[in-house]
Amino acid sequence: MHDATLTGWHHVAVVYERKQPKLYLDGVLARMGLTSTRIVHPGQYLGESGAGYGYFQGLLRDVRIYSRAITAGEIEKLASDKDGRQ
Repeated sequence: MHDATLTGWHHVAVVYERKQPKLYLDGVLARMGLTSTRIVHPGQYLGESGAGYGYFQGLLRDVRIYSRAITAGEIEKLASDKDGRQ
């Protein structure tokens, strides 16, 4: 969990590497989560999945799912690209 008040557009990235999540906001590492003891895989939902977290209240643009953990440098470059293109 990361408490932050966000308004306007922001670049958000979550990377799982060696079963540990890292949250990046606007290209900067904001928080590292605890290492999981379970197998970690991406979910198929971008909204409410029945877990009780509620629906995302906003807009999504340029959603990407990678088959590898992208680097902090790659995230910084994506966040700085105003058009969302590489």
